[in-house]
Amino acid sequence: MADQFDLYSTRKRRPLPDVDPAVRKRFESLDLGRSRRPIDRLRSPKDEEIAELSIPRGDASPRESSHGLRWTLLGLAVVTIAVVVHGFVSGSPLWTAQNVRVVGNRAVESEPVLSALGIEPGVSWWHAFTADQDAVLDAYPRVDDVAIRYHFPRGLVVRVSERTPMFRWLGEPARVVAEDGTLLAAVASLDPSDLPCLSAPGIDPGLPGRTLELPGSGDYWEQLQRVRNENTQLWTQISQVQYEGERRFRVFFRDPKRVVLWDPYLNAHLWSRIPLVLGDLAERGLGTDAVLDLRFRDRIVVRVPEEEWYRLKDAEAGDGLEGRGAIGTGDAKTGTPGDRTGVRRSSEEETDRSVDGDRGGRT
Repeated sequence: MADQFDLYSTRKRRPLPDVDPAVRKRFESLDLGRSRRPIDRLRSPKDEEIAELSIPRGDASPRESSHGLRWTLLGLAVVTIAVVVHGFVSGSPLWTAQNVRVVGNRAVESEPVLSALGIEPGVSWWHAFTADQDAVLDAYPRVDDVAIRYHFPRGLVVRVSERTPMFRWLGEPARVVAEDGTLLAAVASLDPSDLPCLSAPGIDPGLPGRTLELPGSGDYWEQLQRVRNENTQLWTQISQVQYEGERRFRVFFRDPKRVVLWDPYLNAHLWSRIPLVLGDLAERGLGTDAVLDLRFRDRIVVRVPEEEWYRLKDAEAGDGLEGRGAIGTGDAKTGTPGDRTGVRRSSEEETDRSVDGDRGGRT
Protein backbone atom coordinates (compact mmCIF):
# COMPACT_ATOMS: atom_id res chain seq x y z
CA MET A 1 0.00 0.00 0.00
CA ALA A 2 2.92 2.34 0.76
CA ASP A 3 4.20 1.84 -2.79
CA GLN A 4 0.82 2.76 -4.21
CA PHE A 5 0.80 6.05 -2.23
CA ASP A 6 4.27 6.84 -3.49
CA LEU A 7 3.00 6.38 -7.02
CA TYR A 8 0.49 9.16 -6.40
CA SER A 9 3.00 11.50 -4.78
CA THR A 10 3.58 14.86 -6.45
CA ARG A 11 7.28 14.17 -6.44
CA LYS A 12 7.16 10.75 -8.19
CA ARG A 13 5.04 10.92 -11.27
CA ARG A 14 5.37 7.37 -12.64
CA PRO A 15 2.83 5.19 -14.40
CA LEU A 16 0.56 3.18 -12.21
CA PRO A 17 0.81 -0.59 -12.72
CA ASP A 18 -2.15 -2.84 -12.52
CA VAL A 19 -4.37 -1.39 -9.77
CA ASP A 20 -7.81 -2.36 -8.73
CA PRO A 21 -10.32 0.09 -10.34
CA ALA A 22 -12.07 0.66 -6.98
CA VAL A 23 -8.80 1.72 -5.34
CA ARG A 24 -7.90 3.95 -8.25
CA LYS A 25 -11.31 5.69 -8.06
CA ARG A 26 -10.81 6.38 -4.35
CA PHE A 27 -7.42 7.96 -4.97
CA GLU A 28 -8.80 10.16 -7.73
CA SER A 29 -11.17 11.87 -5.26
CA LEU A 30 -8.43 12.75 -2.72
CA ASP A 31 -7.30 16.39 -2.11
CA LEU A 32 -3.54 16.53 -2.32
CA GLY A 33 -1.10 19.36 -1.83
CA ARG A 34 -1.42 22.77 -0.14
CA SER A 35 -3.64 24.20 -2.84
CA ARG A 36 -6.50 21.89 -1.80
CA ARG A 37 -7.27 21.10 -5.42
CA PRO A 38 -8.53 17.61 -6.35
CA ILE A 39 -6.31 15.41 -8.48
CA ASP A 40 -7.17 15.40 -12.16
CA ARG A 41 -9.03 12.39 -13.40
CA LEU A 42 -7.29 9.99 -15.72
CA ARG A 43 -7.28 11.31 -19.25
CA SER A 44 -7.32 7.82 -20.71
CA PRO A 45 -8.67 5.11 -18.44
CA LYS A 46 -7.74 2.52 -21.06
CA ASP A 47 -4.03 3.35 -20.90
CA GLU A 48 -4.21 3.43 -17.04
CA GLU A 49 -1.90 6.45 -16.75
CA ILE A 50 -2.00 9.07 -14.05
CA ALA A 51 -2.69 12.62 -15.16
CA GLU A 52 -0.38 15.39 -14.20
CA LEU A 53 -1.40 17.11 -11.01
CA SER A 54 -2.81 20.56 -11.63
CA ILE A 55 -0.90 22.44 -8.91
CA PRO A 56 0.15 25.90 -10.10
CA ARG A 57 3.75 26.46 -9.14
CA GLY A 58 3.74 30.23 -9.50
CA ASP A 59 1.09 31.07 -6.78
CA ALA A 60 2.14 31.51 -3.11
CA SER A 61 0.15 29.61 -0.55
CA PRO A 62 -1.97 31.57 2.07
CA ARG A 63 0.30 30.41 4.88
CA GLU A 64 3.38 31.76 3.13
CA SER A 65 1.61 35.09 2.49
CA SER A 66 0.66 35.48 6.17
CA HIS A 67 4.25 34.86 7.23
CA GLY A 68 5.43 37.61 4.94
CA LEU A 69 2.87 40.09 6.28
CA ARG A 70 3.89 39.35 9.86
CA TRP A 71 7.52 40.03 9.15
CA THR A 72 6.60 43.30 7.41
CA LEU A 73 4.53 44.52 10.38
CA LEU A 74 7.22 43.50 12.82
CA GLY A 75 9.80 45.47 10.88
CA LEU A 76 7.60 48.58 10.85
CA ALA A 77 7.01 48.28 14.61
CA VAL A 78 10.74 48.07 15.31
CA VAL A 79 11.44 51.13 13.18
CA THR A 80 8.66 53.11 14.92
CA ILE A 81 9.91 52.24 18.39
CA ALA A 82 13.44 53.21 17.40
CA VAL A 83 12.28 56.61 16.14
CA VAL A 84 10.29 57.30 19.32
CA VAL A 85 13.13 56.31 21.62
CA HIS A 86 15.57 58.45 19.66
CA GLY A 87 13.19 61.42 19.96
CA PHE A 88 12.92 61.05 23.72
CA VAL A 89 16.65 60.62 24.22
CA SER A 90 17.65 63.50 21.99
CA GLY A 91 14.96 65.84 23.38
CA SER A 92 13.37 66.54 20.04
CA PRO A 93 10.75 69.35 20.18
CA LEU A 94 8.29 67.06 18.42
CA TRP A 95 8.06 64.91 21.56
CA THR A 96 7.74 67.64 24.18
CA ALA A 97 4.92 69.90 25.42
CA GLN A 98 5.69 73.55 24.76
CA ASN A 99 2.66 75.11 26.54
CA VAL A 100 1.39 74.07 30.01
CA ARG A 101 -1.45 75.76 31.88
CA VAL A 102 -3.52 75.04 35.01
CA VAL A 103 -7.29 75.64 35.13
CA GLY A 104 -9.94 75.25 37.84
CA ASN A 105 -7.65 76.14 40.75
CA ARG A 106 -8.80 78.81 43.20
CA ALA A 107 -7.22 78.09 46.57
CA VAL A 108 -3.99 76.62 45.16
CA GLU A 109 -1.54 78.48 42.91
CA SER A 110 -0.57 77.04 39.54
CA GLU A 111 3.19 76.87 40.17
CA PRO A 112 2.99 74.61 43.26
CA VAL A 113 0.66 72.24 41.41
CA LEU A 114 3.03 71.95 38.43
CA SER A 115 6.00 71.59 40.75
CA ALA A 116 4.32 68.70 42.63
CA LEU A 117 3.53 67.02 39.31
CA GLY A 118 7.02 67.63 37.94
CA ILE A 119 5.63 69.27 34.81
CA GLU A 120 6.99 72.36 33.08
CA PRO A 121 7.19 73.65 29.49
CA GLY A 122 9.42 71.35 27.47
CA VAL A 123 8.50 68.20 29.39
CA SER A 124 8.20 65.02 27.35
CA TRP A 125 4.74 63.63 26.65
CA TRP A 126 5.60 60.36 28.35
CA HIS A 127 6.65 62.06 31.58
CA ALA A 128 3.62 64.37 31.56
CA PHE A 129 1.03 61.62 31.32
CA THR A 130 2.77 59.42 33.90
CA ALA A 131 3.12 62.19 36.53
CA ASP A 132 2.30 61.31 40.13
CA GLN A 133 -1.05 62.98 40.69
CA ASP A 134 -1.30 61.66 44.27
CA ALA A 135 1.56 63.98 45.20
CA VAL A 136 -0.74 66.97 44.58
CA LEU A 137 -3.63 65.40 46.52
CA ASP A 138 -1.40 64.70 49.51
CA ALA A 139 0.21 68.14 49.56
CA TYR A 140 -3.00 70.15 49.09
CA PRO A 141 -6.15 68.80 50.83
CA ARG A 142 -8.29 71.34 48.99
CA VAL A 143 -7.57 69.54 45.72
CA ASP A 144 -10.00 66.71 45.11
CA ASP A 145 -8.83 65.56 41.66
CA VAL A 146 -6.21 66.35 39.01
CA ALA A 147 -6.62 65.50 35.32
CA ILE A 148 -3.99 66.05 32.60
CA ARG A 149 -5.25 66.54 29.04
CA TYR A 150 -3.55 67.06 25.69
CA HIS A 151 -4.24 70.38 23.99
CA PHE A 152 -3.63 70.70 20.25
CA PRO A 153 -1.12 71.20 18.83
CA ARG A 154 1.61 70.87 21.47
CA GLY A 155 0.12 71.89 24.80
CA LEU A 156 -1.01 70.41 28.11
CA VAL A 157 -3.95 71.41 30.31
CA VAL A 158 -3.89 70.46 33.99
CA ARG A 159 -7.49 70.61 35.31
CA VAL A 160 -7.80 70.92 39.09
CA SER A 161 -11.04 70.12 40.95
CA GLU A 162 -11.26 71.55 44.46
CA ARG A 163 -13.46 70.44 47.35
CA THR A 164 -16.54 72.51 48.21
CA PRO A 165 -16.94 73.61 51.86
CA MET A 166 -20.16 72.53 53.58
CA PHE A 167 -19.62 73.67 57.21
CA ARG A 168 -17.44 76.09 59.11
CA TRP A 169 -15.88 74.45 62.15
CA LEU A 170 -16.66 76.48 65.27
CA GLY A 171 -13.33 76.71 67.03
CA GLU A 172 -9.65 77.48 66.63
CA PRO A 173 -7.76 77.25 64.40
CA ALA A 174 -10.15 78.18 61.64
CA ARG A 175 -11.32 75.14 59.69
CA VAL A 176 -14.00 74.30 57.16
CA VAL A 177 -15.47 70.86 56.46
CA ALA A 178 -15.89 69.81 52.84
CA GLU A 179 -18.84 67.90 51.38
CA ASP A 180 -17.04 64.58 51.79
CA GLY A 181 -16.18 65.29 55.46
CA THR A 182 -12.55 66.32 54.84
CA LEU A 183 -11.15 69.04 57.09
CA LEU A 184 -9.66 72.02 55.25
CA ALA A 185 -7.84 75.15 56.30
CA ALA A 186 -10.19 78.12 56.06
CA VAL A 187 -9.60 80.65 53.28
CA ALA A 188 -11.53 83.83 54.02
CA SER A 189 -11.46 85.07 50.44
CA LEU A 190 -12.97 81.83 49.07
CA ASP A 191 -15.20 80.27 51.73
CA PRO A 192 -18.80 81.57 51.76
CA SER A 193 -19.52 83.79 54.74
CA ASP A 194 -22.95 82.23 55.36
CA LEU A 195 -21.76 78.66 55.84
CA PRO A 196 -23.53 76.95 58.75
CA CYS A 197 -21.31 76.18 61.72
CA LEU A 198 -20.51 72.72 63.01
CA SER A 199 -19.39 72.26 66.61
CA ALA A 200 -18.63 69.37 68.95
CA PRO A 201 -17.46 70.51 72.39
CA GLY A 202 -14.52 68.47 73.63
CA ILE A 203 -13.64 66.97 70.23
CA ASP A 204 -10.45 67.90 68.39
CA PRO A 205 -11.18 67.92 64.66
CA GLY A 206 -7.55 67.24 63.71
CA LEU A 207 -5.29 68.56 60.99
CA PRO A 208 -6.38 69.53 57.47
CA GLY A 209 -6.67 66.55 55.19
CA ARG A 210 -8.23 64.26 57.79
CA THR A 211 -11.84 63.11 57.73
CA LEU A 212 -13.91 64.54 60.57
CA GLU A 213 -15.10 61.83 62.94
CA LEU A 214 -17.75 62.27 65.63
CA PRO A 215 -17.91 59.12 67.77
CA GLY A 216 -21.36 57.60 68.15
CA SER A 217 -22.98 60.03 65.71
CA GLY A 218 -24.38 57.44 63.28
CA ASP A 219 -25.02 58.42 59.67
CA TYR A 220 -25.59 62.07 60.52
CA TRP A 221 -23.44 63.23 57.61
CA GLU A 222 -25.51 61.40 54.98
CA GLN A 223 -28.71 62.84 56.47
CA LEU A 224 -27.36 66.39 56.45
CA GLN A 225 -26.25 65.97 52.84
CA ARG A 226 -29.73 64.75 51.94
CA VAL A 227 -31.30 67.83 53.57
CA ARG A 228 -28.83 70.07 51.74
CA ASN A 229 -29.50 68.50 48.35
CA GLU A 230 -33.27 67.98 48.61
CA ASN A 231 -34.40 71.08 50.54
CA THR A 232 -32.22 74.07 49.73
CA GLN A 233 -34.54 76.58 51.41
CA LEU A 234 -34.48 74.69 54.72
CA TRP A 235 -30.71 74.33 54.51
CA THR A 236 -30.20 78.08 54.14
CA GLN A 237 -32.08 78.61 57.43
CA ILE A 238 -29.71 76.42 59.44
CA SER A 239 -27.09 78.43 61.32
CA GLN A 240 -25.40 75.78 63.45
CA VAL A 241 -25.30 72.03 64.02
CA GLN A 242 -24.00 71.09 67.46
CA TYR A 243 -23.08 67.56 68.49
CA GLU A 244 -23.55 66.90 72.21
CA GLY A 245 -22.44 63.28 72.24
CA GLU A 246 -24.36 60.02 72.61
CA ARG A 247 -26.38 60.49 69.41
CA ARG A 248 -27.69 63.91 70.47
CA PHE A 249 -27.67 66.86 68.08
CA ARG A 250 -29.07 70.38 68.26
CA VAL A 251 -29.80 72.17 65.01
CA PHE A 252 -30.22 75.96 65.31
CA PHE A 253 -32.14 78.02 62.77
CA ARG A 254 -31.33 81.60 61.82
CA ASP A 255 -34.58 83.56 61.69
CA PRO A 256 -36.80 82.87 63.48
CA LYS A 257 -34.53 81.26 66.03
CA ARG A 258 -35.75 77.76 66.62
CA VAL A 259 -34.06 74.55 67.68
CA VAL A 260 -34.39 70.99 66.38
CA LEU A 261 -33.45 68.18 68.75
CA TRP A 262 -32.23 65.36 66.57
CA ASP A 263 -31.10 61.77 66.85
CA PRO A 264 -29.68 60.43 63.56
CA TYR A 265 -30.87 56.94 64.44
CA LEU A 266 -34.53 58.06 64.52
CA ASN A 267 -36.92 59.83 62.17
CA ALA A 268 -34.58 60.73 59.32
CA HIS A 269 -37.62 60.88 56.99
CA LEU A 270 -39.32 63.58 59.09
CA TRP A 271 -36.85 66.27 58.00
CA SER A 272 -39.06 66.78 54.95
CA ARG A 273 -41.95 67.85 57.23
CA ILE A 274 -40.02 70.47 59.17
CA PRO A 275 -40.77 73.30 56.67
CA LEU A 276 -44.51 72.64 57.10
CA VAL A 277 -44.17 72.73 60.88
CA LEU A 278 -42.20 75.98 60.77
CA GLY A 279 -44.77 77.53 58.43
CA ASP A 280 -47.68 76.62 60.74
CA LEU A 281 -45.83 77.94 63.79
CA ALA A 282 -45.26 81.27 62.04
CA GLU A 283 -48.92 81.51 60.98
CA ARG A 284 -50.19 80.80 64.49
CA GLY A 285 -47.83 83.37 65.94
CA LEU A 286 -46.09 80.92 68.25
CA GLY A 287 -42.86 82.24 69.71
CA THR A 288 -39.45 82.10 68.15
CA ASP A 289 -38.18 79.87 70.95
CA ALA A 290 -40.14 76.80 69.89
CA VAL A 291 -38.24 73.50 69.97
CA LEU A 292 -38.89 70.76 67.41
CA ASP A 293 -38.10 67.40 68.94
CA LEU A 294 -37.38 64.59 66.48
CA ARG A 295 -36.18 62.16 69.14
CA PHE A 296 -39.50 60.32 69.37
CA ARG A 297 -40.35 57.59 66.92
CA ASP A 298 -42.40 58.62 63.88
CA ARG A 299 -43.43 62.03 65.18
CA ILE A 300 -42.34 65.63 65.64
CA VAL A 301 -43.05 67.06 69.08
CA VAL A 302 -43.22 70.85 69.16
CA ARG A 303 -42.34 72.34 72.55
CA VAL A 304 -43.12 75.97 73.31
CA PRO A 305 -42.38 78.11 76.40
CA GLU A 306 -45.05 78.21 79.11
CA GLU A 307 -46.21 81.76 78.31
CA GLU A 308 -46.71 80.78 74.69
CA TRP A 309 -48.52 77.64 75.75
CA TYR A 310 -51.02 79.56 77.90
CA ARG A 311 -51.52 82.15 75.18
CA LEU A 312 -52.30 79.36 72.72
CA LYS A 313 -54.77 77.74 75.13
CA ASP A 314 -56.49 81.09 75.78
CA ALA A 315 -56.82 81.67 72.06
CA GLU A 316 -58.34 78.22 71.59
CA ALA A 317 -60.76 78.83 74.44
CA GLY A 318 -61.87 82.07 72.79
CA ASP A 319 -62.22 80.36 69.39
CA GLY A 320 -59.25 82.32 68.16
CA LEU A 321 -57.96 79.20 66.42
CA GLU A 322 -61.29 77.65 65.54
CA GLY A 323 -61.17 75.49 62.44
CA ARG A 324 -57.43 75.37 62.24
CA GLY A 325 -55.67 72.14 61.46
CA ALA A 326 -52.92 70.49 63.44
CA ILE A 327 -49.41 71.82 63.15
CA GLY A 328 -47.43 70.29 60.32
CA THR A 329 -50.35 69.45 58.02
CA GLY A 330 -49.67 72.29 55.62
CA ASP A 331 -53.39 73.18 55.65
CA ALA A 332 -54.44 75.46 58.54
CA LYS A 333 -58.08 75.87 57.47
CA THR A 334 -59.48 72.42 56.78
CA GLY A 335 -59.05 71.01 60.25
CA THR A 336 -57.26 67.93 58.87
CA PRO A 337 -55.79 65.79 61.67
CA GLY A 338 -52.10 66.26 62.24
CA ASP A 339 -49.59 63.84 60.79
CA ARG A 340 -47.53 62.57 63.72
CA THR A 341 -47.11 66.13 65.01
CA GLY A 342 -48.10 67.41 68.42
CA VAL A 343 -47.76 70.57 70.49
CA ARG A 344 -47.08 70.46 74.19
CA ARG A 345 -45.81 72.72 76.95
CA SER A 346 -42.45 71.80 78.28
CA SER A 347 -39.49 73.35 80.01
CA GLU A 348 -35.98 72.32 79.04
CA GLU A 349 -35.68 70.05 82.07
CA GLU A 350 -38.98 68.34 81.29
CA THR A 351 -37.87 67.82 77.70
CA ASP A 352 -34.69 66.05 78.75
CA ARG A 353 -36.51 63.94 81.34
CA SER A 354 -39.23 62.83 78.96
CA VAL A 355 -36.82 61.94 76.19
CA ASP A 356 -34.22 60.21 78.33
CA GLY A 357 -36.88 58.36 80.26
CA ASP A 358 -38.73 57.06 77.19
CA ARG A 359 -37.07 56.77 73.77
CA GLY A 360 -40.00 54.72 72.56
CA GLY A 361 -42.17 57.67 71.64
CA ARG A 362 -44.81 58.36 74.30
CA THR A 363 -45.82 62.02 74.28
